[in-house]
Parts: sequence; structure tokens; C-alpha cells
Amino acid sequence: MKNRISTLLFFTYLLIGHQVISQNTIKVTSKETGKELEISNRINNETRLPVFYFETYSIEYPHKDSLRFFTNILLENNIHSIELSSHCNTNELLRDSKLSLKRAEKIATLMEELGFKIGNIEINDNRDTQPVSSLKNDSKNQRVEIYIIKK
Repeated sequence: MKNRISTLLFFTYLLIGHQVISQNTIKVTSKETGKELEISNRINNETRLPVFYFETYSIEYPHKDSLRFFTNILLENNIHSIELSSHCNTNELLRDSKLSLKRAEKIATLMEELGFKIGNIEINDNRDTQPVSSLKNDSKNQRVEIYIIKK
């Protein structure tokens, strides 16, 4: 099982290219480069997966192939219940107080189109309360994070 999660995170990391920050890590070795990678996958006993970043003031997610790949991996590994944790930067919040929620809803809708049951997706709208960057307009804060609730 640990190998399946390691493989899932490794391929998702390579395809989507997003660093995940957390307390526990999985070490995997790249078959392409032979380098060992540390991939974080746990926060407060929840598995945390890639972060999906958005352009400023946008709810459009242009990386649909990456989302399709990721959703298929979830489905193939019988992962049926997830949480989408949505975020925006402070400047975006001032312009649209529902922007981060709209981003999570967009990802949920796209995942539903790809076969993931929308009823198994919980949304937690964090707005600008959990920035990863202290800069008010930093694009790192324009994101939706995915957590596995249960298999």
C-alpha cells in the first residue's frame, strides 16, 4: 500500500510539478534521473496531494490534462472521499469575497466530469486565512489543495 501511495505521489509530482509542504514525507527515487525525492504527503493525519494553482482573479483551471491524470489515479486506487481546501490572496479577496470558493467548485466540477462523484467532495473555503506567502498578492496563495479524507 505504501508503494502505491508513493507511486501516486511521485507521478503526480512529476506531472503537475507542485511541491507539497507537510510534516511527514515519502522518499521515492526517480526512474528517469535516479535522484531521490522527498514528497510530503501528510498533514494532521490526512494525506495531502498536489496543489492546483490559479492565475490572479481567475477561476479557470487550464491544466485539465494534469487534473485528468490525477483524478484517474484517485479512482484507480479506490480513493473516494476528498476535501478541496481553497485559498486566495488578500488583494483577490477584496475584489471578490467568493473567489477561493469558486476555485474549489471549479475543480470539483472538473473532477465530476472526469468521473469522481461530486457528493464525495467536501469544500473548505479558507479565503486568505492560510497564506503560504506573506506577500498580499503572491500567486502561491491562489490555490486549491486536495486532501484524502478516506479510502
